[in-house]
Amino acid sequence: MYHAGKVDSCDHGCECWVNGLDPLSCSMYELSKCVGTVFQNPRTQFYTVNTTSEIAFGCENHGMEPEEIRKRVMRTADELNMAELLNRNIFQLSGGEKQTALEVLEAMFPSGRITAVVGRNGAGKSTFVSVLCGILKSRKGSIFLNGEKLSCKTRLSMSYMVMQEVNHQLFTDSVEEEVTLGAREFSKGRLEEALSQMDILELKDRHPMTLSGGQKQRVAVAAAMFCGKRVLIFDEPTSGLDFVHMLQTAELLKKIKSQDVFIFVITHDYEFILSACDDVIYIDSGKISGQYRLDKEVLQALQEANVQICIGRGYRQRI
Repeated sequence: MYHAGKVDSCDHGCECWVNGLDPLSCSMYELSKCVGTVFQNPRTQFYTVNTTSEIAFGCENHGMEPEEIRKRVMRTADELNMAELLNRNIFQLSGGEKQTALEVLEAMFPSGRITAVVGRNGAGKSTFVSVLCGILKSRKGSIFLNGEKLSCKTRLSMSYMVMQEVNHQLFTDSVEEEVTLGAREFSKGRLEEALSQMDILELKDRHPMTLSGGQKQRVAVAAAMFCGKRVLIFDEPTSGLDFVHMLQTAELLKKIKSQDVFIFVITHDYEFILSACDDVIYIDSGKISGQYRLDKEVLQALQEANVQICIGRGYRQRI
């Protein structure tokens, strides 16, 4: 846990040592041999475009022998169960997902509920929501709302996706401008209502990039609500969050679900599903292989659908 402050010398009778090193006096080069940092957004710390090269990057900078580096790379991949991710283009991973052909025979989703979209990496989760909201065109099949067939263009106009990296969808110099950016008509009353609902009214003059991650997420949701979007897609909204902030995100989604909107959440976060979601769909190999109401029997159903529940190593549960 980090507390704001300053680490002074030993004048106050306290000392800090890391692997036998005094971080206040040793060089950054020496300290980097035993200390590593994983950013909240790992993409901002990538230096190469290949996954294997990225894993080896730190060892190479320390001048290790090639054979030792190869051993460490393979050992790390084995310990983290990520051998299939070696020698991949980092920027094609897309959060661990790849483009997959999608086949959906039939599915129904009610409004006013939160649906978790789960499945293994590359199963087709991103493809599913992209077709659903009109980002990708489907060659076959149709999507209906209240008996009316919706074109791809119509679905696109009524949908809004909150990205995993919300910074990528913030463009203006103030929260107010950001929320009203995509609206065809301006209404001060509706603007204040959307800002108040997301608890960001007092932030309306702030630059979006000066806000916290949770506040930025609320700005994106406020923009969707102000523009009258009915289909909201959240891509891994709790990625990198601790338990407290995960619960805050869960409360945010539960707050807006009552407004006759359809909410879909791509997630691997088991605790978030239990905290926020009403329904779960499991996608496997490009197909919806299971659709469940979140009740006392759903965990067994998820296990029968071969969803892996990983518990341990101090991490929150993820599926």
